[in-house]
Amino acid sequence: MSKYYIMSTKSDDSTNWATSRTEEGYDSRKLWSTIENLTEPEQWPGLDLTLDEGVLSDYLSSNVIGRMYSPRIVSLLQPYSKNILWLPVKIHGSENKIHDFYFMHIPFIPIPDILDIEKTKYVGELVLRPHVSIAKSKDWPIFILNHSDIYPIVCEDIKKAIEALSPERFAFKKVSSS
Repeated sequence: MSKYYIMSTKSDDSTNWATSRTEEGYDSRKLWSTIENLTEPEQWPGLDLTLDEGVLSDYLSSNVIGRMYSPRIVSLLQPYSKNILWLPVKIHGSENKIHDFYFMHIPFIPIPDILDIEKTKYVGELVLRPHVSIAKSKDWPIFILNHSDIYPIVCEDIKKAIEALSPERFAFKKVSSS
């Protein structure tokens, strides 16, 4: 039986993790409108962000988009992510150093039907506590439940691989499944 986990970031007050940001006045609504309509990587106009001070890691947060990963994490996830568009983002750091990161865009329309409706907890139409149906999810090692989700849900193989590669930055919360 497969297990699933919400892949998020560790809350660690002792580490000053780097973040990235856009220039003041940047139109983030236009960015999200572009992202929502993407079906091919060639449609991506690119994005340049400025790196704030702090420790750079395999996951980079920003003031406009989430799910930004280093090339190391992208290389690890690519075999599992045939339906994911990896959109390049240039991060401009100090001393004119440019760091390559990738935004994970999951253009599932509609979102895959992988939840056990009877066991999933809802508030209205919002999923409060998902319960993944193993029978429905066997072809989905990584997915989101809503296009605005910052953190994807991943299978146990992905969890183990990321923990081996970057244990200091990622946290995993088990999702019920049967």
